Amino acid sequence: MHTCLDYAIKLKIDFVAFQESYITKDNIIIISHSAFYCILPSTQNIRPRIMIFTRKQSRFDFCLRLDICTDNDILIINIIDKTSSYFEVIQLINIYNEKSLKEDCTEYTVKRKLHEIVPSKNTILYGDLNAHHSWWNSTITNSKNANDLIDWLEKYEFDLLNEPNQQTCTRSNTSIINLIFISKSLNKLHAFWEISE
Repeated sequence: MHTCLDYAIKLKIDFVAFQESYITKDNIIIISHSAFYCILPSTQNIRPRIMIFTRKQSRFDFCLRLDICTDNDILIINIIDKTSSYFEVIQLINIYNEKSLKEDCTEYTVKRKLHEIVPSKNTILYGDLNAHHSWWNSTITNSKNANDLIDWLEKYEFDLLNEPNQQTCTRSNTSIINLIFISKSLNKLHAFWEISE
């Protein structure tokens, strides 16, 4: 994580998202960086498995949107440009799609919470989605953990930003589970943005 954050400073990257990040069992964050603020979801006494670091010396500000979702595996922020009144707010949704750490809760994050979220016009959804589908992996004939995700993405008109069939995880040559989706309205502006995973 420190290496990623140091690299982000060199490239002047403003937001760095992590899934399955290291946090101790007592919810104490032991990773910090002097150049970044760390944003976490509402912990509800359960270890969060996602976080976003935002660069302190950035022209962008952020607003944590706990009013939209308070799940430990979904983190939503709005990005605001402090230097421009013409900049449209961009919403980031960082998600780790896995069974909850709550007792007696076996539903994956997408199934238990994503359907409750209405994204803003300009939204980027990304994360470790642990979902397999032919949309991003042409070798998949039977989708797994993807139906609820696909329904939501189609309902709100999102495009896949990943290159299809590009491996994102080293477990096997078919591991394409770290995904980025972008709302169609924001995708039209994509030529002006550089998005790093």
